[in-house]
Amino acid sequence: MKIFQASYGLDSDVGKALLAKVLALFPIFQLMEFSHEAFSYLTYPNKPDVGDTDNSARAINAVAKNFVYAPTGGSATQRAYSFEYAIDVAYLNDLKIGAITNEGLRRQLQNEQLRLFVKLASDVCMI
Repeated sequence: MKIFQASYGLDSDVGKALLAKVLALFPIFQLMEFSHEAFSYLTYPNKPDVGDTDNSARAINAVAKNFVYAPTGGSATQRAYSFEYAIDVAYLNDLKIGAITNEGLRRQLQNEQLRLFVKLASDVCMI
């Protein structure tokens, strides 16, 4: 699915603006496919090549070398990306005394969201 389909909580006007900015800065996100998957998962890595010591040559009527398949399992986790921010009580107190307006604080927070969202997108592109 495309990024708009995979984005939780970004269906508001602010969320759409964040996605539009990231899509403009990182066009690769327009091509990438996303899906919802578990954070932890099982892996079955490829075994190394057999090598020269275990060649497949044999004499006529000799027994062929026998390899028994036994998968080597493991586990891994996906990378997690996020930022979290909090509003210090000092800024909330500024709202109470009128030193800053609700609209002014909202704009500042939206700018901070945009800055952090762009950084997150750049981190994902650097994989």
